[in-house]
Amino acid sequence: RHAGDNAARLFAYAEAEEHYDWAFRSIEGLAPEARLEAALSLHQRRGSVRLAQARFDDATRDFEAVLGAARAAGAVEAERAALAALCDTLFFAQRMPDMAGRARELLEASSRDGGAGARAEAEARMGQVLVGEGRFDEAVAMLDGAIASARRHDRPVALQMALAYRGLVHYWQTEYASAE
Repeated sequence: RHAGDNAARLFAYAEAEEHYDWAFRSIEGLAPEARLEAALSLHQRRGSVRLAQARFDDATRDFEAVLGAARAAGAVEAERAALAALCDTLFFAQRMPDMAGRARELLEASSRDGGAGARAEAEARMGQVLVGEGRFDEAVAMLDGAIASARRHDRPVALQMALAYRGLVHYWQTEYASAE
């Protein structure tokens, strides 16, 4: 896993994937109680590497494996991370209807017990979907709420995403000063 992480930091994604594949073959040698956490971590890492290589179907399979295992184990934070990664993957794969479904699941998971900060990221991703679908009025309300919440709860990922998509809506509505 460490060798894969080092390769990924150097943008050597093919090598990183090889190291993660090797680590998967070694999971059986771990204590039974450590296997689930190792598998979740490896799927998440390998999925990220595959996403960086634009191998969307492979990345989707890895993130769906994380999602299934996280839900089975009741690991809500891992579930949210998998759903967020699926949203990214499906967005870049231009599978907006699938992304919309996963964004709704992320919003539901974040509402269950993630707190307002986790909900801000889910709202930003839902806003991204609404922008992609051209539903600007709904997107503005969702993104403005996400921006306010992200600022209040110090959630930089949610803030960056919400600001970027809110800026795009301003731009597309020829509100150039606000877009800047």
